[in-house]
Amino acid sequence: MTSDKTKLIIKNTWMLYIRMFLMMGITLYTSRIVLDLLGIEDYGIYNVVGGIITLLAFFNVSMVTATQRFLSYELGREDHAELKRVFSLIVTIQLIFSVVVVIVGETAGLWFLENKMNFPDSKRGVVFWVYQITIISFIIDLLQIPY
Repeated sequence: MTSDKTKLIIKNTWMLYIRMFLMMGITLYTSRIVLDLLGIEDYGIYNVVGGIITLLAFFNVSMVTATQRFLSYELGREDHAELKRVFSLIVTIQLIFSVVVVIVGETAGLWFLENKMNFPDSKRGVVFWVYQITIISFIIDLLQIPY
């Protein structure tokens, strides 16, 4: 029985490595295409503005880990009432965190873009919309964690 579990772990590990290398290859290829399409200046703006929100990705990873831990614990206990309560609490926490991210992003983040970032005036609209779309994308990622 232990041998079967070991084989399964090894198989899953190799699948994760294959997936990682595949995603890395796709990312490198698409980065090249996006650079060609946007040009150097717009690609740099896209990366800097998108990178601001990407820095918050560690929150996303820690939230996913915590969510999985609490839901798995309640599933193991087979207490469906407590599982529903924990799930509701997790959804509430995600909503509150999303509101905080929007408030901070739309105040401090926009102030940073307007006062500290150095980009051509002709790109002001592009920077604003890339930033807004990045925040929306981050909020969607946050809200899908419990599911």
